[in-house]
Amino acid sequence: MTRIGHSEKVFLMRLFLSILILILNLQSWVKADDVSDFEIEGMSIGDSLLNYMTKKEIEDLLPLSSDVGTGDEKFIVIWGPVDMKKIYDQFQVTYKFKDKNYKIHAIDGQLDFSNNYNGCKIKMKEVEKDIKVLLENIIPSTYETNHIADKTGKSRVTATDFKLRNGGRIQIWCTDWSNEIFEEKNWKNELNVSIRSKEYQIFIDSPKYNN
Repeated sequence: MTRIGHSEKVFLMRLFLSILILILNLQSWVKADDVSDFEIEGMSIGDSLLNYMTKKEIEDLLPLSSDVGTGDEKFIVIWGPVDMKKIYDQFQVTYKFKDKNYKIHAIDGQLDFSNNYNGCKIKMKEVEKDIKVLLENIIPSTYETNHIADKTGKSRVTATDFKLRNGGRIQIWCTDWSNEIFEEKNWKNELNVSIRSKEYQIFIDSPKYNN
C-alpha cells in the first residue's frame, strides 16, 4: 500500500460541514478529531481569511462588523460576503484584532427557519447525527436554555455541544425568538452551526466575553 504523507492526510480530513448534507465522499475509515478538519462555506479554523478575500474586501466589511473583548483579547466578527454564500443563508467569520494574518478563530453558518422552530430542531437532529458519525468517540451534550439576548426570558435555545480533544468546539443550536423580539427587531428563528478554535472558546467561556 502506498504510504500517505502528512499533508495528504490533512487534505483527506478536511470534511465539509453543511446544514443540508455532510459531504462524506472520503474513505469510510476517515474520522475527524480536530476542529480544523471541518469546513463552513469552504473555510476552516486556522486558515487565513486572506486566502479567501483581499485585505480591502475585509476592510470594506468592517462597518457592519462587531467586536467582542478588549485590548489584546479583542476579536472581530464580520458577516461573510454574499458572493461566498453557498450552503447557508448567512455566515460570520471571527479573527483576532490586530492579527495581520487574519487567522480564523470561528466560523458560524446560519439557516433561517422563520416561524418553524420544530422544523429547525428536526434539521438540527440530522446535522447532529452526521457529526456523531465523524466524532464517534465524543459524547455531545444537549440542553435547552433561555437566550441571553432576550432579558425577558421568553426566547429559547436548544443546543448541542461537541467538545473536541484539542479544545476546539462545534456547537449546533436552534433559536426560538419571542413574539416581542420578532416584532421589535425582526429576528427570525434560525439554525446555527459554529466551529471554534480552542483560544476563542476559552475566551467566550470567560467573563470577559460579556464585558
